[in-house]
Amino acid sequence: MKKIKFTSWNKGMNKIKFIHLLNEQTSLSLREAKDFKDKIVNGEVVEIMVNDDKVNIIISEALKFGVNAEEVS
Repeated sequence: MKKIKFTSWNKGMNKIKFIHLLNEQTSLSLREAKDFKDKIVNGEVVEIMVNDDKVNIIISEALKFGVNAEEVS
């Protein structure tokens, strides 16, 4: 397992696609993914543990959807 840190979001963030990304690529329910998104929009830095093989997918997709993310070593 590896940790991803979501640090901020950009204008034009695609919130719906980001929520679906978290739901599909992690063990988060849609409600949990929405709560996670809300924390990011409210300026909180949030971290999540994911399977090693999902890290690059989640980070690259999050960046495309307007969410700044990085792997925590």
